Amino acid sequence: MPKKVLLLPFSVEDVSHSTTEFGFATRTTTTTKASDEKINTLVQLIYDQSIGSLKEKYAQLGIELVTPEEFFITEKQKAVYFAPRPIAEERARANRLKDATTAVPDGYKPQITSYVGFVGVNYYVERDFYLKSLNMDAFLDITVFVSSSEEAQSLSNINASFSFHNPGYFSSDKVGTYPIGYTPYTGAAVDMKLNPAWKGIFIKDEVEYINKKGKTDIKFTPVDVNPNLSVFVCSVAEKVAKMAQKQIPIKKKK
Repeated sequence: MPKKVLLLPFSVEDVSHSTTEFGFATRTTTTTKASDEKINTLVQLIYDQSIGSLKEKYAQLGIELVTPEEFFITEKQKAVYFAPRPIAEERARANRLKDATTAVPDGYKPQITSYVGFVGVNYYVERDFYLKSLNMDAFLDITVFVSSSEEAQSLSNINASFSFHNPGYFSSDKVGTYPIGYTPYTGAAVDMKLNPAWKGIFIKDEVEYINKKGKTDIKFTPVDVNPNLSVFVCSVAEKVAKMAQKQIPIKKKK
């Protein structure tokens, strides 16, 4: 099992600013720009609540979970992490997915995950080269999907993927680049969907304000993220690591 795992992206996507229409073999996503302050604050709150427990969960599995800040021992490593991925970024723009609805915590780079349309040898060559350049045992990718609109304010799903070196890659007769050959990286993924969506993502407090009639009134305003949300995040991340463990052959002691 990998000893060090880099938390590659930890991102929050605000689905209240996105609509998707499906056609025959196509998907069209229309987005409106989410408030930078709102979504950036939200992802930072969720991340700050989750990262400590995530590290503890992985430590119990014998894994050191490393954040980008801990990974940046040298300026070269920092440059590798923030290096552009033009093919993936162009695919994201083509699918109207980049930057409009997604945010990452301080110190993280927005990463491109496996959305529909991200296929082809060139994409996989670029991705595999990027992962190899980071020189880590494995990578964890977490995306939290929420709706921050006043009507919903809910959690709809959490996606986690765990990528590691394919143990059978070099011993196979199909070394190449997926989909032509086996991929040098393989992994596991967990997508926890909540249906109906969980509407308890915020802790609210009474706040006085002056209404349109000039009178003092009270409204409930979000002041923090419900800590139970981080429990969901940690549960999904732990499950995907355990799934990956089952796929990795254990070397027999001689």
